[in-house]
Amino acid sequence: MPKTAIVTPTALERVVKMVQQGVSSAEIANEIGCTLGTLRVRCSQSRISLRHVRFKGVEGDGRGVNSSSDHTPRRLSLQLPPETVIQLEEWAAVRGVSKASLAAKLLVAIARDSLCVAVLDEPVPT
Repeated sequence: MPKTAIVTPTALERVVKMVQQGVSSAEIANEIGCTLGTLRVRCSQSRISLRHVRFKGVEGDGRGVNSSSDHTPRRLSLQLPPETVIQLEEWAAVRGVSKASLAAKLLVAIARDSLCVAVLDEPVPT
């Protein structure tokens, strides 16, 4: 018997509207009927940001300027275990992108959607 999806496409539409209204991620998860982790993962998969963007100004195209950064890409050098690099190469090849591009996309999604705790599966140090 197939498992019924909790976070349906209709539910994801509701999520987008609730985020725009300033509803917290925990409240959204409660409203949808799933855990916060499930909500974060499904939104990440669907490229839906759960972050509330605060704007400090408006540019000529009508989009705001995020007050937290200037959006200028920055270089980050990493040393990874050889087996991780091999996996990234394989996944990147399937997607037709470079391993660096894939790694960057993964890190951006994890940071953007606050998925560090879910991905690392360990508590936040206090």
